Amino acid sequence: MSHSSALRRFGYSTAALAALLLAAAQPAHAQEESTDRGGDSVLQVDDVRSLARQLGVSLDDNRPEDQFETTMFGRPLIVGGELEAAGQWRDNLDLTGEDGVGKLTPEAQLEFLYLFSDRLIAFAEVKAFVDSEVWTETGDGESDAGLDLREAWVLAPRLFGSDFSLQVGRQQYQDRREWWWNENLDSVRLHYVQGRFTAFLGVAEAQLRTSTLEDISPEDEDVTRYLGNAAFTWTRHDRLEAFLLSQQDHSGAPAINAVLDEDSQDEADSDLTWVGLRARTRQSIGDAGKVFLSGDLAMVDGDETVTEFADFAPGQIQAVDRFSQDVSGWAADVSVSWEVPIDLEPVASIAFAYGSGDDTPSNGSDDSFRQTGLQGDNGKFRGISRFRYYGETLRPELSNLRVLTLSLGSPAPAPGEGEAWIEAVFHNYAQAEASTDFRSERLDVGPNGVDEHLGDALDVIYSFESGRRWEFEATLGSFRYGDAFGANRGEWAYSASFKLDYNF
Repeated sequence: MSHSSALRRFGYSTAALAALLLAAAQPAHAQEESTDRGGDSVLQVDDVRSLARQLGVSLDDNRPEDQFETTMFGRPLIVGGELEAAGQWRDNLDLTGEDGVGKLTPEAQLEFLYLFSDRLIAFAEVKAFVDSEVWTETGDGESDAGLDLREAWVLAPRLFGSDFSLQVGRQQYQDRREWWWNENLDSVRLHYVQGRFTAFLGVAEAQLRTSTLEDISPEDEDVTRYLGNAAFTWTRHDRLEAFLLSQQDHSGAPAINAVLDEDSQDEADSDLTWVGLRARTRQSIGDAGKVFLSGDLAMVDGDETVTEFADFAPGQIQAVDRFSQDVSGWAADVSVSWEVPIDLEPVASIAFAYGSGDDTPSNGSDDSFRQTGLQGDNGKFRGISRFRYYGETLRPELSNLRVLTLSLGSPAPAPGEGEAWIEAVFHNYAQAEASTDFRSERLDVGPNGVDEHLGDALDVIYSFESGRRWEFEATLGSFRYGDAFGANRGEWAYSASFKLDYNF
């Protein structure tokens, strides 16, 4: 098939998906909340408080029902949030043994929900944070503190008595697995809710600096995004979704030989479109227990201009080369979890994820899948706490990558009347096509481009919660370098983290 034919077919599928996102379904089910712990729920536009919580509060967080409530100008004002003590440690992610760092990262979040009326509500979330390097291998620790306006939006539910609701402002986009997005975006979004069918279509572009420490990132400046989702939930555990994300980058590339501040570096100007489907279901297998199945499938297509930079002076870089390329790729992620029918009801899971690679890197196109840039890759199988399901230490992007995951989780001893869960997760990583490029949130060294096997990882996650007030999570992670790192094969990198939250 020619590239132009593929583009036409991709365009037709995008148009069909966009039509689906705006279609009005009329299911026969009554409208009621359907929630899976840390998962999806059917929006309740008739209960504006529940609606605000679903749209404003992260899936990682719980909030108690009895939050502080007062009145302002005769209308209800609800105040809540969380206090968090947290820390992280990691070591040897650059194979020098000198990159070890330990951080304390406490946070405090305040959330304000104001009910102008049943037809207009406002929500805001402000975070105060500290990022303090309390230990480094080199002894050169740094500390920062600041404020971040995470969300600030208004919502008009049931516009003119219809099934549409309009949300305007800085708002949260988060899907169940954060495979597509987990970001707060300046956006206008139209929601549609009819029974167990929900959909939204949003337009987002960064408008204002929201952090006292950081400006709008160069990668997000002058980038317009169109985001869409349509979902049908017919039982508590059965759901089918369609996703759409299209972005146009209007920022423009610097002139060759131009000298910039290193904080202004923007390597790629990309006009890309992602489309995809997700399905999940639960099936009883009689005396053998229950199985939970989930699957994601996505395609990306478009073009981009890539600028290469070189160091020029301390704090400065210079644009030295530029090229354009077509982009196309695909990815799939499937998992099966088995709830074993014994007293503790442990859960065994197996998952496989694949992101296409580029087997002809010199032909002016890139066939490697890349995720949306908004993803968090944070979810879970059946336990309490959400974790980085592609690995806590490496945190790779699903691009030119194969990941085989095995997991075993079980309820664990818990203090007081709370409940706890412990889970061991193994990952095996390999590139789809051997390459010296590897997209990872943390790894600071590249593979050799000859061998595909990147290595293996083992994570252990313990989580605890008591009611909707207290949450605790501790994670230990390790990564063993594979053949793709040549003489460093068999070296280890490590990570650890914890957080303790009090919700109010």
